[in-house]
Amino acid sequence: MCVLHTALPVNSHNFENPIIKNNNGPSILRAQDTFYMVAEDHNVASWIFTNNSLPIYVSRDLENWSFHNFVFTQENLPVWVSNPTFGFFSPDIQFIEGLYKVYYCATSRRYIRSIGVAVGPTPTGPFTDIGKPLWENRMSNLGFPNIGRDGKILLSTNAIH
Repeated sequence: MCVLHTALPVNSHNFENPIIKNNNGPSILRAQDTFYMVAEDHNVASWIFTNNSLPIYVSRDLENWSFHNFVFTQENLPVWVSNPTFGFFSPDIQFIEGLYKVYYCATSRRYIRSIGVAVGPTPTGPFTDIGKPLWENRMSNLGFPNIGRDGKILLSTNAIH
């Protein structure tokens, strides 16, 4: 469930949460007068049968969102990810060094929780993964990447000790 919490002004009338069903962990980026959201897709049929993952939505007002496309489809899945049906999660979309980057968590072919990044020319892609994880950690139960404006990865994790 994608729930919107914002300090930005929205229209004076009420809107309902969730704004988009079956999506969690949203990341929103503003580019000019448009907002772009990348979220986890919990529509199981979407990624089990098509390998489409991390949907991208577009809005002008943070209230009305329209689906645009996916960060990953069958044609551009990262080669280092063990099995796309395990899913991609905790996306974070950023504009860094003139490119749009979607950071995300996945499980590598070595079955290690990892953070990857896909790069694209626009906030709706097309995105291309860089071909290897940016970060891997056997001791991490779960990682949630947050990317600073300088491009440094700030990681929230539940470590197993």
